[in-house]
Amino acid sequence: MHYSAPGTTVRVGLRGAPDGVQVVVRDEGIGIDADELPRVFERFVRGRRARAHRADGTGIGLSIAHAIVQAHQGEIDVESAPLQGTVVRITLRRVHASLLLDSGDGTGQGQKGNKGNKGNEVDGMNNIMVVEDDGRVADFLVRGLKAEGYRVELARTGPEGLAMAREAEPGVLLILDLMLPGLSGLELCQTLRAEGRQMPMLILSALSNTEDKINGLRLGADDYLTKPFAFEELLARIEALLRRGREQRARASTLQVADLSLDLERMQASRAGQPIVLTARELAFLELLMSAPGRVYSRERILSNVWGTNEDPLTNVVDVYVRRLRAKIDEGHGLALIKTVRGFGYRLDAATD
Repeated sequence: MHYSAPGTTVRVGLRGAPDGVQVVVRDEGIGIDADELPRVFERFVRGRRARAHRADGTGIGLSIAHAIVQAHQGEIDVESAPLQGTVVRITLRRVHASLLLDSGDGTGQGQKGNKGNKGNEVDGMNNIMVVEDDGRVADFLVRGLKAEGYRVELARTGPEGLAMAREAEPGVLLILDLMLPGLSGLELCQTLRAEGRQMPMLILSALSNTEDKINGLRLGADDYLTKPFAFEELLARIEALLRRGREQRARASTLQVADLSLDLERMQASRAGQPIVLTARELAFLELLMSAPGRVYSRERILSNVWGTNEDPLTNVVDVYVRRLRAKIDEGHGLALIKTVRGFGYRLDAATD
C-alpha cells in the first residue's frame, strides 16, 4: 500500500495449502525491477523505483516479514514487474504441537536446532541489549533478534542505555548506535570501559568513514558495523562476539575493576599493585562483587552466595563485611569502588557517582 497510487486495490487472500496455509498479498503499485528481486529481503535495501517514489521508506518491511516467516518455519516469495504491481506469497506449514514444546526446561520456548536455546544460556551469555533511538531500526532489530532466539532489551537514549548496561548480567552483548540523545554511543562505550565492564560491544552506525570506526574501536568497542547492513552479517558478528566472550570467560584467571585485581588461581587481591590481605570469606565476597561490575547485589543474594542459605536474613553480617572490605580496599584511594545502593544492596565498580 505504501507505493500504490490512490484508488488502486490491494488484495489479501488466504487459502489452504497441502501442508498448511498460504497468504497472498497483491497490489497494483510501482513494482520492482527484475534485477533487484534477488535482494528484496535484504535489510535497508530500497529499489530504484522506491527511492524515486514520493513516499518515504527504510527498506526493512520485507526483511522483517522474511525473518518472522522463517522463525515460524514458513516460506515467503515475491513476484513483481515494473508498473504491474507486486505479489507476496507467504506459506505457513502445519507443525505438530510437540515440536513447539521444549523438551528440556519446560518453558515451551523451544525452537528447532540451537536457536530455541539461545535465550536459555546461563549468566546472560545470549542476552542482547540494544541502544537505538530510531524507532524503525530498533523495532527491526528487536523483532529480528527475538526471531533468532535471543532475549533482547531495548533502550532509546544514551543515559537509559548506560543504566541498563550497569545492571546487566555477565556476558550480555551490547549493540549501540553512535548518535544517541543524552549521551553519545562513543561516550557510553568509553564510560563502561572506564568502569571496568567487560561486556562485548558492537557499534551499529550510519557513520561509515574510517576515522569513526577507529574512534569507536579505540574507545572500547569490540566490533563496528555500518548501516545499511545485511542482517545475516550482523548475526554472524554477534555469534562471533558471544563465542569469544565465552572462551575468554572460561580462560579468565584474574578479575579486574579499575586498579583492583583478584587473582582467582592464587586467591590474592591487590590494588594499585599493592597486595591486600583478605580472609577466605572476604575473598568470596569480593569475587562475587567483581564478577559483575556495577551489578547491585541484595543482602539476601550476598548471604546466599557467600554464606549459604542458612543465615538469618535479618543479620547484619553483610554490612560488617562490607565495612571490612572498604577498610582494606578503598581507604587511602581517591576512588571508592564499593558503593551502597540504598534500599537495594551493594555494588562494585569504577563509576564516580
